[in-house]
Amino acid sequence: MFAVGLLFSSCSTDKAELVADDFHQKLDEGDYDYICDNLIDTEADESLPDNFREFFAQVDSWGAQTNRAKSMGFSKKYNNGVTTVKLEYEFDITEYHMYESMVLVERADGYKIFMCVMNSDKSTVDAKTSEY
Repeated sequence: MFAVGLLFSSCSTDKAELVADDFHQKLDEGDYDYICDNLIDTEADESLPDNFREFFAQVDSWGAQTNRAKSMGFSKKYNNGVTTVKLEYEFDITEYHMYESMVLVERADGYKIFMCVMNSDKSTVDAKTSEY
């Protein structure tokens, strides 16, 4: 029975990872409209796409992201019937090594991005996503 539960958890996390992969591809392409229209969670907060647009302007100022790699492991939580998955990445920009934590929430139409934090200080990233 444990193996079956682990299998379902893995499949669900795989779906969240596909959304994160799509996000990173569109981020690299600069296709922010696609991200805001298709990948961002608006169920909890309709203004979230606008917040992400401000975030993208900051990310653009850093230049190209290279050597992106998913960190080992993930965090998956259930709270009041809502499933969240937190994925962590590392990448480089011209002057810094960066850390990223992405929180995705499961909705009826699949996983959506609720939060994405990027910073050169890992403790800042961890603090902003610690509840997930």
